[in-house]
Amino acid sequence: MDDDLQDLGQWVTRPDDLDEEHFVSSYVAELELGSYRVVDLFRDMRPYLENDQDLLGIARALSLLPRLFSGLVNRDIPLLKSDQDLVLSWLCHRIVNESDDRTLHAGLDEVISTIKTISAFDSFSAENAVEVVVAIFTLAAKMAYKDLKAATRANLLGLVQSLFIRYETRFSTRPGVDRFVVGLTDMAQFEKSPKCLGILFPLYTQVTKAWASDLEAKNLTEKLFTSFYRFFPIDVQRNFSQERDVPTMEELSEALEECITCHQIYADLALEQLLENLDTNQTVKKKTLAMTLSCIKTYDVTIINKWSQKIWAALKHEVWQGENDEVVQASLAILTQVCKTLSTEGGDWEHRATSLRLYINHIGVECHAKTQDSMQWLIPNGRIFFALATSSVEALWIITKSSIPKMHLKWQDLALMKEKAYLLISLNEILKAHVEFHTLHPTTSTDPQKKLLISVLTELHGSVHGMYDEALETGIDRWAGEKSNVDIPQIYLNTSMQEDILVKSAVEGLALLMDIPEFYQESTKTAVVKSIVEVHSKTVHEETRLQCVFVLKKITYSNPTIFSNTILPSFFRNLPDQIVYTQDTIEECDKKIDTTISTLERLVDITCSGVCQRELTAVGDREQASSYWHRNFDALAHKLILKLNEVVALGSQMEYANALVMTLSQSLVRFEKCLDTARGSPATIEPKPYDPELGPYTYIVMALLEILRPEQERHERGPHTREIQWFTRIRDFPTHPQNVDRFVQSVGEITLTALRSKLTTDENNFLLKWNRNAVDNDSSALSSLFTEGSPGCDMLMLDMWQADVRRGPHEKCIANVLAMYMIAGTRVKDRNELRIDLREACIFMMKGYIGYDIEARHDLQETNFSRSRLADQGMLWYFQLLLNKFGVANDGPQLETPFNILEKYVEEARRVVDPIQPEKHSRILRILAHFSAAILAAFDVKTANLCLNMMVQCLEDVPPFGLMTARLFRILLEPSPIIKRENFCNVRSVVHGWVLDNLVPRLRLKWTQWTLEGNNVPFKNNYLVAIAGLLHNFDPTDYITDYRDDHFEDRARGALLPLILEGTTIINDAPSKLVYLKALTAYIKYDHAAVEDHMPTVIRGLTLRTRNTLDDPSEVNIQCRVASIEALKQLLKHVDKVRLAPFQLQVANEIHLARGDPAADVRHSAVEVNTLWTMLWPAAAA
Repeated sequence: MDDDLQDLGQWVTRPDDLDEEHFVSSYVAELELGSYRVVDLFRDMRPYLENDQDLLGIARALSLLPRLFSGLVNRDIPLLKSDQDLVLSWLCHRIVNESDDRTLHAGLDEVISTIKTISAFDSFSAENAVEVVVAIFTLAAKMAYKDLKAATRANLLGLVQSLFIRYETRFSTRPGVDRFVVGLTDMAQFEKSPKCLGILFPLYTQVTKAWASDLEAKNLTEKLFTSFYRFFPIDVQRNFSQERDVPTMEELSEALEECITCHQIYADLALEQLLENLDTNQTVKKKTLAMTLSCIKTYDVTIINKWSQKIWAALKHEVWQGENDEVVQASLAILTQVCKTLSTEGGDWEHRATSLRLYINHIGVECHAKTQDSMQWLIPNGRIFFALATSSVEALWIITKSSIPKMHLKWQDLALMKEKAYLLISLNEILKAHVEFHTLHPTTSTDPQKKLLISVLTELHGSVHGMYDEALETGIDRWAGEKSNVDIPQIYLNTSMQEDILVKSAVEGLALLMDIPEFYQESTKTAVVKSIVEVHSKTVHEETRLQCVFVLKKITYSNPTIFSNTILPSFFRNLPDQIVYTQDTIEECDKKIDTTISTLERLVDITCSGVCQRELTAVGDREQASSYWHRNFDALAHKLILKLNEVVALGSQMEYANALVMTLSQSLVRFEKCLDTARGSPATIEPKPYDPELGPYTYIVMALLEILRPEQERHERGPHTREIQWFTRIRDFPTHPQNVDRFVQSVGEITLTALRSKLTTDENNFLLKWNRNAVDNDSSALSSLFTEGSPGCDMLMLDMWQADVRRGPHEKCIANVLAMYMIAGTRVKDRNELRIDLREACIFMMKGYIGYDIEARHDLQETNFSRSRLADQGMLWYFQLLLNKFGVANDGPQLETPFNILEKYVEEARRVVDPIQPEKHSRILRILAHFSAAILAAFDVKTANLCLNMMVQCLEDVPPFGLMTARLFRILLEPSPIIKRENFCNVRSVVHGWVLDNLVPRLRLKWTQWTLEGNNVPFKNNYLVAIAGLLHNFDPTDYITDYRDDHFEDRARGALLPLILEGTTIINDAPSKLVYLKALTAYIKYDHAAVEDHMPTVIRGLTLRTRNTLDDPSEVNIQCRVASIEALKQLLKHVDKVRLAPFQLQVANEIHLARGDPAADVRHSAVEVNTLWTMLWPAAAA
């Protein structure tokens, strides 16, 4: 050995300081120089390779070879052909290992790696490849092969695959196709490793595609097929000791599928085996059906034609029996694919008996014979017809021409409605196939095949329509007059379900016929729609009514002309002309209102579940403001407005008017959601309106304002007002104020929805357009509510007068509710466009709500006036919007900002000497709470802290005002119907976390102080109620933390449990008690270890709240008693039995008492807890 070369012993022993790269490089360099030869290398390695006492050393010695030869390849150093052949022969000798020498068995992976490296030399020949493959096959023929590691077997298979790809032509002669196949099947005989199968399956496919004709000629097809088909269906699991790159089950399944479907030579074998596999469990059956479908998609039409009858024979019972819907769907998909393949034969299928026609006719005969036993088989037969008909236009033509005439003949002989219903269900499946065909081929074509299909259905027009028409008449005549019978016995409804199914199927079928082009003329379509609407109005079956609604939806989306001219008028004809409570009884009028609302709700469901898909045949001026997406909604809105005008004109109809305007509001909200859904579709582009400067909903708002008839009126002369002051009011309605409130609120909600719509722009915003177009001496739209003004009215001052609600009157306040909704729909950037003094309006609203002007002269401070609940609520929302959205809390000169005014009111309310009236005190507190909520939502921390400080101070006011303040804390985080992001308000998501980290600890600290002093229970309870109001709006996981987490040891979240336990004992405040009981339940679920430290207190608190008997009545309401039992249930689930043992008798007694509670909900919960208790202590429960 050359002195520069390191001893091979170092490579075998692998000392820590061995530089492997340098070691290999030195040997490569010497081989390149010729001073060291390959034979020298093997001579030096021999002592290590023959050491049968160190098999690991043999493997290490052999590991040098792939590194060494790789170095030669990388440096482009040629290897003598004689050396290469000698080395390969020696390596193959080690693979074959005829003597089963254990030293030859060692290092097999290194041998394979060496061969792979040598095969990269240019001198590596096909003969060398043959020698290697023969050696591997020789090894595979031995039983020892299956004992090799999976990784080794994978390396051998990988080597065979790579050599086959390069030398498959040479392998066909030597070792020969038959010898290669035998060798490959030997390697696969005991294989189960996913990694090996991931190589083996592609190799099967490659061999088949390369040698298909040879395999068939040498009768090797079945041998090779059997070798890989035995793995179907794939059932291998990932072994965690294997490499991470093993293929998944899905990848192996795909590879095996490629084996089976890669060539026609396997078709007969595969289909025979697959059809036999159907008689097995559901899981295997589903995989077999999926594989059968893949085969049919791949194999030639001649093969499928040969097997078509057998496939049908194997699958028909799967469909008829219908035990598993997935199996049924898979079977039908196979039948569809068979027909699709047979249809590729082509030719004149109208006059020639094609393979497809013979196949479908054969199936039709068997299906017809099946119905001789029972007509119920018509339903699965219909699914079979659909599967066949959707395969091709030829199949659809055959099914239509052969099946529908037979159905019509059968229909005439049927007497039972259920049998007629079964027939229509089957017929509907054929019509669905027609609809699907025309959906896929929507354009009118000159294709003779398509014309032929249309003509055959046209020929059957009378028969098809007659069956559906007769079915509808049967249902309508049968139930004529029954709708007025309110108390139809349920048993009668059950026996009439056959009629229900018949009419439902007829309605569905008529809708399908309307979707088929050229089947109905427009006039006939109108008659059909009227029939469906008539069924909807007369049927007593809810399922049938819902089916009518579903069908009418589809017609509405695709045909707006039919909707506006037929469907809409038909529904409105069913509405009463008037509902007068002074003429009929209250019960009769309420029933009419309920029926009207139900009808209108279904109409909204039909209209506003999707956008219109087609333009009207004639577009008028009314449609200029929107695109064709709006046609159905616009038709409904105009119809509702017309009806609303009629009802309002009659007088004394406010309940009816409210039903109509609420329907309009709900329909607008639903339609806006439909627009968002349509916009979200990637394949949809929203059409543009004809005139973008016209707002799409302006006509609705203007029509409603016209009904309310806003007008200007003088204030009455009094000590607080002057005769020259004007205000805007709405018309008088002779009805209860609550009805007016509801109507005005609905109009306001509609206005808000219209303003915040994505379709409302700066150019078409009706509010901003009015203000921009108004001259300088005109009032804003908010003050005038879009009127031109009354003669003599100073419109310039109206903005200030209208916002000044200190002295009312109520009519002005109701008009301001509409203005409030308009402000809610205005974006922040348009603040100046409102043309009102926002700071002044905010202060006026506060003063008007309180009914007490703190800045006025003493004799003019009282400003009480009569107002409705909506007027009060409108003032609260009005100033909240101005505070939150436009940030006016600190606007204005010092001491005259809204916040300064608020401070004055709170200070006045808390005055002990000469206190203000209780009603005004309570209103000031509500103003404070709503002010704080608006500021807190905007996360104005500085102002919010000042407001919250005042609220905390008010908790210690004299009763009942301290408790009143405590209950108002719930408003701070309660979701508001007005202050929300959709209304462009400033609602920050960090508020809840800030309150939990800042306000809750402050309240908890005060509660702790009063608990330690123990001399003022009301104040302590006030803090408990306040905290409950905040916790009510938190997810329990936000404030529950494991006590073992040091990070939260000193935070409020980890110290709330004692307070919560105290809260469960609170008196005379059921909402707070309920909050704490639910919080305790959450603590038990998420942090039971903390609860276990307080078990006596927990048990005592819960058991005192569960009982309610005649001898011991409870002051706790039903919800709290149910919550207490739910907490007990969680205790039994999460707390260890040992910790519950001391309280066994106490809990058992309370459960027993709760089971006798007068409330059903309490008894039901107690029974559930008793079940858990019995599982823990059977003897005690007994």
